[in-house]
Amino acid sequence: MNSNLSTNSVSSQLKQKAKSSKKDEAEVGIQFMLAEFTNLQGFIMQSMTIEDKRVDVFLTLSSALLAGLGLLSQTGIDKQSFLFVGLGGALGLLAIGILIFQQVLHVDILIIDYIRSLNRIRCYFAEKAPHIQPYLFMPITQDYPKYSWQSSSRRIPMLINCLSAGISAAIVSVVYRQSVIFDYFAIIILGVIFIVAYLIQKYYAKWTFLKAEKKAKLRHSVALFDSQDTKSE
Repeated sequence: MNSNLSTNSVSSQLKQKAKSSKKDEAEVGIQFMLAEFTNLQGFIMQSMTIEDKRVDVFLTLSSALLAGLGLLSQTGIDKQSFLFVGLGGALGLLAIGILIFQQVLHVDILIIDYIRSLNRIRCYFAEKAPHIQPYLFMPITQDYPKYSWQSSSRRIPMLINCLSAGISAAIVSVVYRQSVIFDYFAIIILGVIFIVAYLIQKYYAKWTFLKAEKKAKLRHSVALFDSQDTKSE
């Protein structure tokens, strides 16, 4: 009789310990998810701030170059020399603009990755507590939002690049024809190169976003910890 009581007591203690262990694991999981959620929010804000600063600096640089060329034109410099200085400035601005354009593009992709991670965390809580689902406003799917520009201001480097490329081509045409003024031919070249540069950047951005989407789907189709366990075996 005593042995039966002791056996029941041990089994009940084991059950209590198991329940306590599961409760502790759930608590650790919740705390981790909340910490991860907070970190991701911070990463999003930091990335957006850095990206906005890059665009602002590029705008300031463009304005300073334009102002400098305006002041230079008032110094009595001959038009041929002024065109060469303008060409150098436009090409330099274009080189910087291409780098800024690529950086802004990849930061926008990173921001989308962060937002999708937030959605997955919301999905975790929605699955663990189904009663909160009717009150959720933000999405809980890992496929939203789509990879795209996160703000219209992100297109500013793209437009400045188009203008820099167009002006560079127009100056080259003027110098090649040994002219000193922007005639209709130079303006037409400027417009054509502007449109071509815009389309190139537009489709490059579209291709980059599609590539990021494919990588994201590939990441989600692989169970991270299962793959690690397989490798360890």
